[in-house]
Amino acid sequence: MAEKKPTGLRGNRAGNRRDGKAVGGGRGAETKLPHPTRPNLQTNSKMAEKNQPDFAAIAEEIIETVKQLEEAEGPRPKIIEKVRLVEEQEGPRPNDRDPNKAIIASAFKLLGNSSYGRSLMRKDRHHDVKFVDGRDAKAAINSPYFVDLTALEDSGFYEAKLRKKSVTVDLPIQIGIFVYGYAKLKLLQFYYEFLDFYLDRADFQAVTCDTDSIYIALSHSTLGEAVKPHLKQHFSQHRSQWLPTLYCAEHQAQSEENSDGLPTLPCCQAAHRHQMREPGLWKMEAKADRIIALAPKTYICSGQEGVKVSCKGVQKRINPMTTDNFKTVLTTQQSSSVVNRGFRLNSLNQMCSYIQPKTGLSYLYIKRKVLDDGVSTVPLTL
Repeated sequence: MAEKKPTGLRGNRAGNRRDGKAVGGGRGAETKLPHPTRPNLQTNSKMAEKNQPDFAAIAEEIIETVKQLEEAEGPRPKIIEKVRLVEEQEGPRPNDRDPNKAIIASAFKLLGNSSYGRSLMRKDRHHDVKFVDGRDAKAAINSPYFVDLTALEDSGFYEAKLRKKSVTVDLPIQIGIFVYGYAKLKLLQFYYEFLDFYLDRADFQAVTCDTDSIYIALSHSTLGEAVKPHLKQHFSQHRSQWLPTLYCAEHQAQSEENSDGLPTLPCCQAAHRHQMREPGLWKMEAKADRIIALAPKTYICSGQEGVKVSCKGVQKRINPMTTDNFKTVLTTQQSSSVVNRGFRLNSLNQMCSYIQPKTGLSYLYIKRKVLDDGVSTVPLTL
């Protein structure tokens, strides 16, 4: 069997491998993924349509809500005025068509991706941090809100951590619960109703996942080549239900001939570019020849298209990470340390520099059971 190549698709970690290699054909005893009974070919598409959230309907409801806000009495919000102005002048999603406006599209994407996480922020876990001398340190320790005190080397000062005297819980947690819940649902649907249906388990392997993404290792160069031979036509006909379309409505018939290439006609390129931001579809984020995933949000992909590194909490500018760093942690089973540096204001409103030693690449992985080879994983038996 050909070597599996990791492929990243945007869409919670569910891999049996921590690197991008095969696990004995994918169907042996080591592949412990649950395998529910799959529907037959005729009912699969109907089942997918029945179980999938109607994202188009959800989008229409949001648009309708915006229209109702526009028609409501009183001054209209400035953001609605701006959206209507852009739509009238430049059409839908102008920032995707004009390279000069790509930074605007990226900024609003970041805004959307960060908003739901903030809605679940635990404000009751926030603390007040003060830098105090010896006399004020005694007062901080005797405070009923005291949490922790850390000496700052030989400076004579301490970092005091205290609970807040009052906490206002005013965040809409239902937004974050909805987003994370549906993200898990979409991920499971994509794995079992798309990947596990169209691909043989010997030809793909899940490596690592995040809230809205999954990295898989393939035994073929492209996803279309890995599709089971007797399902290629069905894959071409239903591909657009899961992935951005490659053809416009006029040239959709060509999808049966080329189900994995990039669109070449201007009209097809425009349709593909438009669906790259369509909610609910899975887009290609990265393609590489090798991937090492140590823990959530800690992985490295490398190949002809470059290197993509994710290392949460590490300043990559002063702690450059390479494939060798990840491989050393994986083979030695020893975590590596890094040092973060920066500036912050102290209690006297003075700008000070700080040095923070911390664990950079951790070998510890607690979400699944790591087998004796240090690479393969199976679900926890709790």
